[in-house]
Amino acid sequence: MIRPDLRPWLRCPPAWRWLPWLLLLALGVRAWQLTFHSLWLDEVFSLFWASKPAGDIVRVGLTLTEDKHPPLYYLLLHGWTGLFGATDAAVRSLGVFLGALAVWPVYGLGLITQPAPADRPDHAWRRGALPALLLALNPFLVWYSQEARMFMPATTFGLWGLYAWLRALSPTATRGLTTPGRKTATFFWYCLAIAGLLAACYSYLFAAFLLPVAGLWWLVVAAPHRRKRTIEIAPDSRTAERSPAWTQDRSAQADLAAERPFGPNSFGALALTIMALLFLPLALAAWSVSGAEAAPGRPFDDLWPTLTRLLTAYTLRQAPWSPSLIGAAAAAAGGLLLIGLAAGVRQDGRRGLLVLLWLVIPLLLGNFLLAKDATVFAETRYFIPLVPALCLAWARGLHALAQWRLWPGRVATVSFLLLCLAALPSVWRADPAWLREDWRTAGQVVSRYVKPGDVVLNHVNYTQMAFARYYQGAAPLQAPFGSPLADEGAVEAQLDPLTGADTLWLVLSHQEGVDPANLVRAWLGGRFPLVTELYPAGIAIRAYATRYRLTGLPATAAAVDGPAQVDGAVRLAGCTLEPGPVTAAQQVLHPPSGWAHVTLYWQALAAPASDRLARVRLLDADGQVWGESLERADSALHFYPMTAWQPGEWVRDDYDINLNPATPAGVYRVAVTLLGAEAEVICGRVTVTK
Repeated sequence: MIRPDLRPWLRCPPAWRWLPWLLLLALGVRAWQLTFHSLWLDEVFSLFWASKPAGDIVRVGLTLTEDKHPPLYYLLLHGWTGLFGATDAAVRSLGVFLGALAVWPVYGLGLITQPAPADRPDHAWRRGALPALLLALNPFLVWYSQEARMFMPATTFGLWGLYAWLRALSPTATRGLTTPGRKTATFFWYCLAIAGLLAACYSYLFAAFLLPVAGLWWLVVAAPHRRKRTIEIAPDSRTAERSPAWTQDRSAQADLAAERPFGPNSFGALALTIMALLFLPLALAAWSVSGAEAAPGRPFDDLWPTLTRLLTAYTLRQAPWSPSLIGAAAAAAGGLLLIGLAAGVRQDGRRGLLVLLWLVIPLLLGNFLLAKDATVFAETRYFIPLVPALCLAWARGLHALAQWRLWPGRVATVSFLLLCLAALPSVWRADPAWLREDWRTAGQVVSRYVKPGDVVLNHVNYTQMAFARYYQGAAPLQAPFGSPLADEGAVEAQLDPLTGADTLWLVLSHQEGVDPANLVRAWLGGRFPLVTELYPAGIAIRAYATRYRLTGLPATAAAVDGPAQVDGAVRLAGCTLEPGPVTAAQQVLHPPSGWAHVTLYWQALAAPASDRLARVRLLDADGQVWGESLERADSALHFYPMTAWQPGEWVRDDYDINLNPATPAGVYRVAVTLLGAEAEVICGRVTVTK
């Protein structure tokens, strides 16, 4: 049974009537195409740590030596995957749920930090609904809600902490309750504030910037201020409708009339002390680790470009628009932000100051931290807790415009919402420039082409977890390099035993810290011809024919009955074609064209007298060309020219046929010609789909 003195506090007021629909909207947007992107490397690291025992997660998360993030998010993901599994959708659904839940505290913060319109009290709900709607549709927050990382969960925890903090500091939070009920409600809000802010800090270190924000909010709210206290015995009819207590109890009427929007509360100091003490061990560990590894920067260096970059990202994330259009959208968002902040301070200085402090304090502290770590502003996601504050300021600016002139305000509101909606589809844009690291495609394409005699080399070694998640090929995986490489001698010691494979597949990503000079690629490229190269987002795949000089035609190749060419010294003896249909247009591996891979096998009948290069084309039934091989300087005929061939030798020669994106669906002939020779050999057929 619910205590009678708490029932008014638990009752849902009319101002909250839009919250359920906004929660559903936020959840739907974040669940849309949840697995469109592959898990990228950091998400795989999240899953790696979440798979550890809880004790190991806590130990690593509190020392910050093996991983640079606190343990709470990993602990939550540990339990979540234990319940729902470790599929891509299950791993990301935790972020979707917590990201959608952020709408709730923003709705409440909007109701608290923006004064109710005196002329339209029936529209008070808009104070919370509009910032919550902006947050629900924000492309930046949608992107990070669909990522299995701690940034959005920490933001949601921090929002709940800040909302509960204001509720605890505000006497209006317990209006209508008896004294015991007020104590219980106030205790609840303080506990929720402490839990929310500490959960944010123990999920993501930069969320600690919210602690000084909370401290300054306490000073603003609790500082003495003048207010004329008058008791009106007979309130107007509209107030009576909103507050039935006015007509029920004269003493309650007097208390409510004298009550301030915010009031001093000595328990706030105790709560701040508790939060500081509980966060102190993690803060000391973070300071120690950053001091040992970070390179110093310059405080307030490039301040304006940094602010512009952050505002653009937090408004649009990464919209596929022209620079001028993106600049105009960012300028509009900045102008609306200034209007909202100015209107907030003018209408109610204390309430308006809350959002201003939320935006300014983290940026100031971040700039001071530049003196210790030059990477503080390296990624826009580091300051993701600022985005809800922007939503509150934008909503206040739109309200201010509507109060100035109704129709311009409505037009501005609709235009800003359309701006968010127009930028939102870029979250699911199928283009390498807009995708996360595409390990799914990398694993699938290598699985498609590798043979049992091949070897796949992941460079560097810690990327193997991400690749192996999606790889199902027959070739074994190797990842020997994890520490910085000094010279090619260290490379040769590890790679030379792998050169007995038919093809060595090199999967490159994140090698900057281990192999900035590309020694592994240079070692392979200097010894073996290139088979193919593919470019999933954030990854480079290069295959090398480690056995390109053969003694006969492989069993997997189809023999070709072609004429002798180049003075009878060389003939095309066999070929291997693309294993399955190819698409004419390709937006993931090598946009905009699809590729059809062909492997040719040449036989040296005698010592060739001259060097020739080959051309491979895709022809329709009428002889029209729809695709042609790419010319590569490190292909077999460049790497091992014909004049070096030995009589009786067989040479492997690989090509990627670049298709015309407009190629109609159908079956096409693969025609091979040695440049300078007239004969053309048809070595098979390839099926093309749209």
